[in-house]
Amino acid sequence: TFQLRDEGFMELNKLSKKSVKRLVDYFLSSQPEKHNNLKDFFEKHRVENYVRSEAVDICSNNELCRSVLEELNILPVVSEFLGLSESEISMHAVIDALFKINGERNLRHGYDDALEFHRDIDSFRFVKAFSYLVDIEKGFGEHEVCIRSHKSLPLKLRPIKRYKYSTLKENLPHFELKSIFGKAGYSWIEDTTSFHRGTIPKMGDRLMLSLSFNDKKTADSIFDAGYYPLSKFKSNS
Repeated sequence: TFQLRDEGFMELNKLSKKSVKRLVDYFLSSQPEKHNNLKDFFEKHRVENYVRSEAVDICSNNELCRSVLEELNILPVVSEFLGLSESEISMHAVIDALFKINGERNLRHGYDDALEFHRDIDSFRFVKAFSYLVDIEKGFGEHEVCIRSHKSLPLKLRPIKRYKYSTLKENLPHFELKSIFGKAGYSWIEDTTSFHRGTIPKMGDRLMLSLSFNDKKTADSIFDAGYYPLSKFKSNS
């Protein structure tokens, strides 16, 4: 976990095409209306002019979550990084989409869709992992993270709020922005106390799996739903 601690970012194993398909199929099957495929989903929802979709919780599918965790081989990394045993960690897992829209953008409940730079403060100890479920090139809503921004934080940037690119570039001692691209299945783990954001898609759409790992002790008192002990996803064999 040295790279994760140092940079705030580290690549993980890629998800297989089979796993990506299973996650995409589960996401589509969880929609209120039927969609023939992912392209159909994107086209039908694009006209609503919301950039971010409603998230689909995948934790109700124990077998799918278990398979993803094993394929990413992520639990030893999370446990070492957080300094906690698996029994002390809870997980939250969702899939959501970013749409390339054609008209004026609508905001759902006034929320900015996390598309401005920010830092997460989710619980006392936490870390997040992400997997692209479609191919992501520049302009497809790529995720961006400011490398090492969790380690050197000027007083001006400590308030928890949204920040502009120009503000970070001017005030971070070592500004290094990493834009993350990759084929479907590309996965990474991130210390999201670093500045990060999703970007507004200009060229194509994004579908992404997000996994949140929190210390169970404080997460249980903060979150009332959607966070589950890792034991829920352990194999019975």
